[in-house]
Amino acid sequence: MDKKKILERLQTPKAVRWFWIILCAPVALILLLLLLTRLGAFGKLPTFEELENPKSNLATEIYSDDGEMIGSFFIQNRSYVDYNELSPALVAALISTEDMRFYSHSGIDFISLARVAVKTLALGNRRQGGG
Repeated sequence: MDKKKILERLQTPKAVRWFWIILCAPVALILLLLLLTRLGAFGKLPTFEELENPKSNLATEIYSDDGEMIGSFFIQNRSYVDYNELSPALVAALISTEDMRFYSHSGIDFISLARVAVKTLALGNRRQGGG
């Protein structure tokens, strides 16, 4: 095709309409998601102060002068544990029950997303798990 025919084709109302749809749709979608987030459609979002100073349900421990623990007060008996203090068997059990391809994807499992799209959305089967 020569330049004249290409320009004629691009200036048709249908092509102009599709150009604006393709250009404006992502912007409109982002604005809609921001508005829905602001209105609380996805649940309550924490404030910056809550993110910087999270509340913890750790047990309060009372120690004597010589460093011996006398007792503890708690509603839920929780204590802080670093990741390297967890048993490797516990981590392996969690990963095996949650995501069998955990180490083979970058954080988004496209195979599971495809399964969700087909089985859950297309076929209406709600028992197939998440993506």
